Amino acid sequence: MVSFRPYFICLSLVAASVSAVAEDYDKKDFQDRLNYLNKRYEGFFIHQRDQKRWEVRRKSGIADVKAGRKAYADKREKVRKAFVRQPPKDMEPLRLRWEAEQEKKEKRHAKNRKQFATQRERLLQIEESAKKIPGLEELGIDKDPREEQAEREKQQAEEQNQQF
Repeated sequence: MVSFRPYFICLSLVAASVSAVAEDYDKKDFQDRLNYLNKRYEGFFIHQRDQKRWEVRRKSGIADVKAGRKAYADKREKVRKAFVRQPPKDMEPLRLRWEAEQEKKEKRHAKNRKQFATQRERLLQIEESAKKIPGLEELGIDKDPREEQAEREKQQAEEQNQQF
């Protein structure tokens, strides 16, 4: 029969060494966890302190930014007002001047219209009094084709009347 004693001894030695290693690991793990939590705790308060400082800096700069924006807006408004043409307070002189210009234009237009009509009438009188070349002869045609067609139709109608 095989003796289990050497196996028990080996097994107990291995178990003891494993537990010693595990105990060392547990101590190291505990220390690492404790260091992590301490750093996290410190980091949290450092972060809060930095947030408060940033908030104070941000709020202190608000007044400067507002003042700069207001100055810029005032400058833009001043330039805009200078650019926009303000109507004169009294419009009566402008209205009278405009009406006078309109009357002048109307008179000039009436004069030009009358002159044009007179010239057109004179030209028509000259054309009527001038010697005229007969229109068909000017084109080299002896008779009007329409008149010839009318004469042919008249002759055909007479021939048809004679046949009945």
